[in-house]
Amino acid sequence: MGIRKIEDEIDLREAKKKRAAELKIKDMQAKASVEKFTKDRLRELAKNYGVLLALTPELRQDVKELQKKYDIPSSKIITEQITEHDVLKKFSKIDYQKLGMLAYQRVLMSNSFE
Repeated sequence: MGIRKIEDEIDLREAKKKRAAELKIKDMQAKASVEKFTKDRLRELAKNYGVLLALTPELRQDVKELQKKYDIPSSKIITEQITEHDVLKKFSKIDYQKLGMLAYQRVLMSNSFE
């Protein structure tokens, strides 16, 4: 193995590390941008409609602050998104508690955006 080949391998490793760091920075910037957009959108929903969505643990603290700021009751905070599929247990059984929450969420959201 020649010195030239060893130098090329070292250069290649350094280039890979540099590229990995650049990609990680891009990924972190994208996540920060999405998070900022989400927080701005949450603030807008709270201010305009009086409804808050706290679907992820990361947003729960922001939601608590917005709840205090805009005096939004806890009943208008949606912490779990329920779909029709969640209401059906297996094929024939219905989870009535989730059915009630699904209906409440739909009414809450439809009244808020009218």
